[in-house]
Amino acid sequence: MLNKKKLSRKEQEDTILEKVYNLILDEQIQADERDVLITFKNNVEKGKDFERQLMSLAEGLRQIAVQRLAVHSILSSQVGEFYMEISTTGLLKKNLGTGIAAMGITFH
Repeated sequence: MLNKKKLSRKEQEDTILEKVYNLILDEQIQADERDVLITFKNNVEKGKDFERQLMSLAEGLRQIAVQRLAVHSILSSQVGEFYMEISTTGLLKKNLGTGIAAMGITFH
């Protein structure tokens, strides 16, 4: 069994950015999800504070999820999984990262 070493903050940020790039290119995600991801990517590339942008990304995805509840829809599965990942990285404030999970929304 391999020991997973804890990633440094920079490594966590790089991993998140790589996942964002891959999601942006994924043809199965919806346009509104892609727009939020592109905004995050562009702001981080401009040098804006990573944690603030990550909080904004999480909030944007949460708003999309809530809007979709009204029409009995959910986030794309890849984006839903990504949201759950970023909410547990430790880069988000503890209470902010529990938004969708606390509401009992599941992603398929």
